[in-house]
Amino acid sequence: MLSKTALIILLINIIVICFFIGYDSSSSFSCESEFSIEQNINNETVHSQGIISFEITDNNVFISIDGLLTHNENKYIVSRKLKAAYKKANNGLHWYKLYKIKQSRDDTDNINDNIADDLLFGTKSEDKIIYLNKLNNNLLLVGNHTFPQYGCRRQ
Repeated sequence: MLSKTALIILLINIIVICFFIGYDSSSSFSCESEFSIEQNINNETVHSQGIISFEITDNNVFISIDGLLTHNENKYIVSRKLKAAYKKANNGLHWYKLYKIKQSRDDTDNINDNIADDLLFGTKSEDKIIYLNKLNNNLLLVGNHTFPQYGCRRQ
């Protein structure tokens, strides 16, 4: 009798745990995509390629960028992680302001912080703006002034 009770309690616990794991995974969105940038503005040349990944929850976005970058003939390795809270910047559109931004870099990352920040956010604005648009809960469209629009599929 005791083993049947223990088995029932164990099954109930497993069902509850599975419910919460399923609930948490549906509220977050993860994806990964290759990226490639070629930019030539005012005699400033940027070529970059690599992998970018996103994890988005209701309040936060986590971005990971790994790749190679050439800026005016100087070659760099980019390996950065960015975590930020976000909120709507404009009603009806998919533009969001990032705040509480925390960046970290891998030991192999040798790009200047000013170049990295300019590529992510630009130099003209105090606001850190990003375009985020989830389509059919399987595809995320992402953009900023450097990455006009990239799509990545849910993992």
